[in-house]
Amino acid sequence: MFWTYAAYILVVNLCFGLVSVFCYWELTNGSRLAMLLTAFIAVYWISRVLIQFFYFDREAFPNGLWHKLGEVVLVTLFVFLSIVYSWAAYINYLQS
Repeated sequence: MFWTYAAYILVVNLCFGLVSVFCYWELTNGSRLAMLLTAFIAVYWISRVLIQFFYFDREAFPNGLWHKLGEVVLVTLFVFLSIVYSWAAYINYLQS
Protein backbone atom coordinates (compact mmCIF):
# COMPACT_ATOMS: atom_id res chain seq x y z
CA MET A 1 0.00 0.00 0.00
CA PHE A 2 2.92 2.36 0.73
CA TRP A 3 4.20 2.09 -2.84
CA THR A 4 0.73 2.78 -4.23
CA TYR A 5 0.47 5.99 -2.18
CA ALA A 6 4.03 6.96 -3.04
CA ALA A 7 3.38 6.46 -6.76
CA TYR A 8 0.11 8.40 -6.54
CA ILE A 9 1.82 11.36 -4.84
CA LEU A 10 4.68 11.24 -7.33
CA VAL A 11 2.28 11.35 -10.28
CA VAL A 12 0.29 14.22 -8.76
CA ASN A 13 3.47 16.23 -8.13
CA LEU A 14 4.73 15.47 -11.63
CA CYS A 15 1.42 16.55 -13.18
CA PHE A 16 1.44 19.81 -11.19
CA GLY A 17 4.94 20.45 -12.50
CA LEU A 18 4.02 19.64 -16.11
CA VAL A 19 0.94 21.86 -15.98
CA SER A 20 3.04 24.65 -14.48
CA VAL A 21 5.75 24.40 -17.13
CA PHE A 22 3.62 23.90 -20.22
CA CYS A 23 0.51 25.90 -19.26
CA TYR A 24 2.02 28.77 -17.31
CA TRP A 25 0.03 31.32 -19.30
CA GLU A 26 -3.25 29.60 -18.51
CA LEU A 27 -2.30 29.49 -14.82
CA THR A 28 -1.71 33.24 -14.68
CA ASN A 29 -4.33 34.69 -17.03
CA GLY A 30 -6.73 35.80 -14.30
CA SER A 31 -9.53 33.39 -15.15
CA ARG A 32 -11.61 31.73 -12.48
CA LEU A 33 -10.15 28.34 -13.42
CA ALA A 34 -6.61 29.71 -13.06
CA MET A 35 -7.46 31.15 -9.66
CA LEU A 36 -9.05 27.94 -8.41
CA LEU A 37 -6.30 25.67 -9.74
CA THR A 38 -3.45 27.77 -8.35
CA ALA A 39 -5.30 28.05 -5.01
CA PHE A 40 -5.77 24.26 -4.95
CA ILE A 41 -2.08 23.67 -5.65
CA ALA A 42 -1.14 26.24 -2.98
CA VAL A 43 -3.35 24.49 -0.41
CA TYR A 44 -1.80 21.16 -1.44
CA TRP A 45 1.75 22.41 -0.76
CA ILE A 46 0.83 24.33 2.40
CA SER A 47 -0.91 21.27 3.82
CA ARG A 48 2.16 19.18 2.93
CA VAL A 49 4.38 21.44 5.03
CA LEU A 50 1.90 21.65 7.92
CA ILE A 51 1.39 17.88 8.01
CA GLN A 52 5.14 17.32 8.13
CA PHE A 53 5.64 19.59 11.12
CA PHE A 54 2.41 19.14 13.08
CA TYR A 55 1.28 15.57 12.36
CA PHE A 56 4.29 13.32 11.77
CA ASP A 57 6.36 12.14 14.71
CA ARG A 58 9.70 13.86 14.12
CA GLU A 59 11.54 11.40 16.37
CA ALA A 60 11.03 8.73 13.73
CA PHE A 61 12.94 10.75 11.12
CA PRO A 62 16.39 9.42 10.19
CA ASN A 63 19.43 11.13 11.66
CA GLY A 64 22.59 12.11 9.88
CA LEU A 65 23.93 15.03 7.94
CA TRP A 66 22.60 13.96 4.53
CA HIS A 67 19.12 13.29 5.89
CA LYS A 68 19.01 16.67 7.64
CA LEU A 69 20.33 18.43 4.53
CA GLY A 70 17.76 16.63 2.37
CA GLU A 71 14.98 17.64 4.73
CA VAL A 72 16.09 21.28 4.69
CA VAL A 73 16.23 21.32 0.87
CA LEU A 74 12.82 19.67 0.49
CA VAL A 75 11.11 21.83 3.11
CA THR A 76 12.60 24.93 1.49
CA LEU A 77 11.26 23.75 -1.88
CA PHE A 78 7.81 23.01 -0.45
CA VAL A 79 7.60 26.40 1.27
CA PHE A 80 8.76 28.08 -1.97
CA LEU A 81 6.06 26.26 -3.96
CA SER A 82 3.47 27.23 -1.34
CA ILE A 83 4.44 30.89 -1.69
CA VAL A 84 4.58 30.86 -5.49
CA TYR A 85 1.19 29.22 -5.94
CA SER A 86 -0.40 31.35 -3.22
CA TRP A 87 0.90 34.45 -4.94
CA ALA A 88 -0.36 33.21 -8.32
CA ALA A 89 -3.80 32.52 -6.82
CA TYR A 90 -3.86 36.00 -5.28
CA ILE A 91 -2.87 37.66 -8.57
CA ASN A 92 -5.50 35.64 -10.41
CA TYR A 93 -8.05 36.66 -7.77
CA LEU A 94 -7.22 40.34 -8.30
CA GLN A 95 -7.57 39.97 -12.08
CA SER A 96 -10.89 38.14 -12.02
